[in-house]
Amino acid sequence: MTMPRSKSYNTYSSLQRPEFRKRVDELLLKFERDFYEKSKGAEGMLDANKFDLELYKRHNVETMIRIGLKRAVDPLVANYWATRDPQLSKEWGLYGAEEGRHDRMFAGDLHKVGMTDEEIYAIRPTFATELLNGCFYYTLATEGPSPR
Repeated sequence: MTMPRSKSYNTYSSLQRPEFRKRVDELLLKFERDFYEKSKGAEGMLDANKFDLELYKRHNVETMIRIGLKRAVDPLVANYWATRDPQLSKEWGLYGAEEGRHDRMFAGDLHKVGMTDEEIYAIRPTFATELLNGCFYYTLATEGPSPR
């Protein structure tokens, strides 16, 4: 069975710098190996008998919250670049369009374990997530977006 091709802006078949993607993929694999080798208790995360459904749910909800909060920041970044670098503004807009609704993928996973949208969206973000998003807003307001 062949998988349908992504309609994403930056698919593997059209990467502008495939050698860079290869280096990033190798680095991510190294980080993953290091995490499981060096982090106490991490190996338990790979053990199906130790799977914690409530932690899984909370993690996915928190990911959805972060995506939703960041979705409000992305247009501010695109607006900043609109008068400074129109191409970068366009690229950021395409990124935001692709990433902006990934929260619904996580919601689909949560629906499969019995959570409704009402339950999902009733959960408040953790303090860490509020701080992270606040940092995005503050940094954007005081320093502007990071240049390429």
